Amino acid sequence: MTDHLPEGKLPDSIASIIEDMPLVISKISAGQLMNLAREEGYSCSLDEDGDLLWKMDGYTTYLFISKSGRIITFQTGFQCGDEDEAALLQRINQWHRGIRFARTYYEKRPENADLLKLELDIDLTGGVTKERLIDFLITCRDMFGKWRAEVLD
Repeated sequence: MTDHLPEGKLPDSIASIIEDMPLVISKISAGQLMNLAREEGYSCSLDEDGDLLWKMDGYTTYLFISKSGRIITFQTGFQCGDEDEAALLQRINQWHRGIRFARTYYEKRPENADLLKLELDIDLTGGVTKERLIDFLITCRDMFGKWRAEVLD
């Protein structure tokens, strides 16, 4: 794997992630996921609760890691305001007909503006590769753009 590099060494940027992460990943910390996302060029930071705050196209999204470190949930939400509820629900239903591996839902909140949320999950139980985690990040990014275009707009 490293015989084509001088002295058989990995570049420092890759070596730092590999040192911190096994080849098959069955659990992960917020710090490890943040390092991986940053290595892929994404803008992430840890918030005051230790959750991963991911800025995408000027929007705030989150990556939540379960206490066990085995489940990662991508989530974002928007207040609906004065939107026509029937039209919004129709767009949500239409979107769900063509989408797999993601969910969106409308949360009616009597005390505040209603919320529209998007979520995607990955379960690390049994192990995934680093490449699969990178693919999950790409899927979250792409799905968020598609969701904004088809459900929000």
